[in-house]
Amino acid sequence: MHVVPDGGTASDLEEPLVGGNMAGEVRRVGNTVRRRARPWTPAVHRLLRHLEQLGFGGAPRALGIDAREREILTYIPGRVVHPNVLDDSELARVARLIRDYHVAVASFVPPPDAQWHTDGRDPSNVEEIICHNDLAPWNLIATDEQWVFIDWDLAAPGRRLWDLALPACSFVPLLPEHTRSCLAIVWSVMRTDSQPPTSTHCWTL
Repeated sequence: MHVVPDGGTASDLEEPLVGGNMAGEVRRVGNTVRRRARPWTPAVHRLLRHLEQLGFGGAPRALGIDAREREILTYIPGRVVHPNVLDDSELARVARLIRDYHVAVASFVPPPDAQWHTDGRDPSNVEEIICHNDLAPWNLIATDEQWVFIDWDLAAPGRRLWDLALPACSFVPLLPEHTRSCLAIVWSVMRTDSQPPTSTHCWTL
């Protein structure tokens, strides 16, 4: 595990941030976020560094571990999308971001000893890619320049379709008049050779 200096001064203030259910207390220190490292942190950091090397801008950067054994990530300024309901163009932007992630992660080779979180993991045991497993509006930070998914703690091997189920259900209210159009927009941007999902996939995957 790569340990780095705190990179701040004694006068730096630690600002508690809302969230961090999977990793305990989360604090902002300057332009970084600190939270307790867990067994899956090394594998997640390898994943984030792979995405950085490929130029994928939809994830924070992993900066190492501080002297207090907390992981260091770049702080992403902006607004959390939740609880806003996105319009069609914004939904298409989310879908493109997820597609770009799935393209970038396809070339990632996890280390043999990689440990991944088990919560939210694809139960099929199919390992197409490393899924984020929590692609939802409460984990999407938006600015005019960039949209970034945060909270990568649940990343683990799984199917692309599994990784699409939660965003298909969570980015619009699950009402009959919304569900079909949401799925149609997501699938039109992220179409593959597979059959498109139905409105029941959110519950049955």
